[in-house]
Amino acid sequence: MKTHGLYAVSRICFAVIMFVGLSVLPSLSYAETNIAVVDVQRLLNESKAAKSIQKQLNTHKESFQSEFSVREKKLRETELKLSEGREKLSVEAFGKQKTAFEENLMETRQLAQKRRRELETAANEALISLRQEIVKIVADMADKEKYDLIMTKQNIILAAKAMDVTDVVMKKLNSKITKIDLKIQTN
Repeated sequence: MKTHGLYAVSRICFAVIMFVGLSVLPSLSYAETNIAVVDVQRLLNESKAAKSIQKQLNTHKESFQSEFSVREKKLRETELKLSEGREKLSVEAFGKQKTAFEENLMETRQLAQKRRRELETAANEALISLRQEIVKIVADMADKEKYDLIMTKQNIILAAKAMDVTDVVMKKLNSKITKIDLKIQTN
């Protein structure tokens, strides 16, 4: 019976020691760990380089839209002429014109898809280049400021505002790079 009481007391002491130890350790490790948070999405949307990428994309999209609206108008006109002239043409002549129209329509669709892919690829490559610049700046900052851990804001639920270094990174990014050119590969 005394052994059982001694065992219970030792279990309680162990639990108290573990509780105190575990509650002290996080505060010790937090004090030694220098952590920062960066809102990468904000940098990818609001930096000067990001805005230049978006402006270039919009310009290319507008150009693309105007070019293909002209092509679509010509295709509609051709289709209308084809349907109006159906009765006037022989079956063979109509078939040739219809085939030519369908080929032209298919080529236009393929060209539109190709241009969209080229524009998407150029945009992705520009964003990759911007991300690489962000990583370089953050890595340099981590080294100079002695950060042990830098996390993206997108991976954090809650953090102290003092940990957020996005504004500092934004200033450095905007001073280092203001424009990234879209490199559209046309084949």
